[in-house]
Amino acid sequence: MRIDANASTVSGRFAGAQLTTFHLSINAGDARIDASEGTLGRIDVSGNAARVRVRVGSDTTGSLSANAGSIELCTPPGAALRFELAEQLTFAHNLDDQGLVKSGDVWTREGATGAPTIDLSIRGNAASFTLDPVGGC
Repeated sequence: MRIDANASTVSGRFAGAQLTTFHLSINAGDARIDASEGTLGRIDVSGNAARVRVRVGSDTTGSLSANAGSIELCTPPGAALRFELAEQLTFAHNLDDQGLVKSGDVWTREGATGAPTIDLSIRGNAASFTLDPVGGC
């Protein structure tokens, strides 16, 4: 599935969906994607001057990027996490506050037995990334 949006609001709930690939590109907008009860095998999400909120519920790989905006990611409890994140001055995140461990450019958290694995490359410029924000995605 591919969604390209400009100056708009995008809302998608994928309960029961089993998507191999999901691509979202949003410019000057607001997007909320809920796949907590579905499968997004690979995601590629980019936002420019946008707010993007994504909930995943299964094994997921891919990339997230933001320019002059924000990305919020909600993951299942106990999920194993691996995020490749290049540090730079204008990109804020809360990975250390969420208990992830940094080694080079990779942040990880071990998961519970049988829990999904979320493996993403995350980029940002004049942007923020929030993992499991208070109040959810």
